[in-house]
Amino acid sequence: MSDGSQAQTMISSAIEVPSQPFEPPAEIGIASGLQFRVDERYEVEGNAEVVVKSHASATAVLRGSILDISATGCYIQSMARVPMNPGTEVGIIFSIYGTTFRVEALSRFAKTKVGIGFRFLEMDAATRVRLHGVLGDIRSKLIGEDPNAQVPVVERTVL
Repeated sequence: MSDGSQAQTMISSAIEVPSQPFEPPAEIGIASGLQFRVDERYEVEGNAEVVVKSHASATAVLRGSILDISATGCYIQSMARVPMNPGTEVGIIFSIYGTTFRVEALSRFAKTKVGIGFRFLEMDAATRVRLHGVLGDIRSKLIGEDPNAQVPVVERTVL
């Protein structure tokens, strides 16, 4: 092996290529108000119940209204005083357009007596299919007859 190719091999092996795309830590987006969503978020109306499991084996239940949803998360408005740090794991039961969902999620941001944003965790295939079906129906109603129409999506950047 020549000295040049040996040096190239040493340089190549020292460079690590990440296997996953970069996702900024939740704290960056939360603290700065930046949005890192890639999925369209649709305004909806529905009821939601959030179950927060605490470390003391007790649970807190928060009730509110789901105001918007995407394939990867939702925003729930609530007047509750449940303190919730970013990254808190919860169970959510919500109903939109006659369909009820049960999902696990992580809180991404919260403001007491205003609302909480959640990112859905992995869900079973049947739930994912139902959610995508409802989102597809919403999108179809929004664009109507024009498939090239701009879909109005929710931009919630300030709590």
